[in-house]
Amino acid sequence: GFLEGCKENVGRIMTTLAGAAGAALFHCHAGKDRTGLVAAFLLDLAGVPAATIAADYGLTARYSFDPDSENSKVRTEDSYRDHVCPPAGMSLVLEYLDREYGGVEGYMRAIGLTDGDLSALRSRLLD
Repeated sequence: GFLEGCKENVGRIMTTLAGAAGAALFHCHAGKDRTGLVAAFLLDLAGVPAATIAADYGLTARYSFDPDSENSKVRTEDSYRDHVCPPAGMSLVLEYLDREYGGVEGYMRAIGLTDGDLSALRSRLLD
């Protein structure tokens, strides 16, 4: 739903990152879904393979799982990853973008990013 329902917001996030002077920080409330998607978009634009992006998303568990949380329904880092931030879920997102838009870059163009925006993002990521 985020990919299709929040295109304007995603476009603003990405153009803001492209035009930022200096370092930029992006985050969301839980720090895994919206943040994970933005990170995945940036990693893809930097040329990182899809399997690595999916594995990176799964690493969210290492940094956000709290075994002492009384609200935790899962009690291990692995079960947290499998239920909350599964790498397979990110793989499905990237496959969807490939199928519907020709990849992340195609999605970025569809939501309004220009060649200049994409070039600026890549330059910021790779220089």
